[in-house]
Amino acid sequence: MDRKLRQFLAVAETGNISVAAELLHVTQPTISVNLSKLEEDHGVKLFHRSSRGMTLTDFGDVLYEHAKVMARVSEHASAEIRLLKASQDKAIRIGTGF
Repeated sequence: MDRKLRQFLAVAETGNISVAAELLHVTQPTISVNLSKLEEDHGVKLFHRSSRGMTLTDFGDVLYEHAKVMARVSEHASAEIRLLKASQDKAIRIGTGF
């Protein structure tokens, strides 16, 4: 899943860029820049910003619902790929002494 969307989801769920940055192990400016890029890409504001934190605008709500679906689809695809890879990994392991 796209990094900007992962960061968007984290901010939407925490309501705070600093907390999201800590959870994702990135810097706060990185998330701020990527949120600005997302807003620029869509041509709308995604968050209401205040001293109390950040809340989604109506546009942000739409993106949030779709981003959650995309995250689930991405996780499901990764799980299927791991299972398929594990079923195709056919290695012979031989244990020997010294």
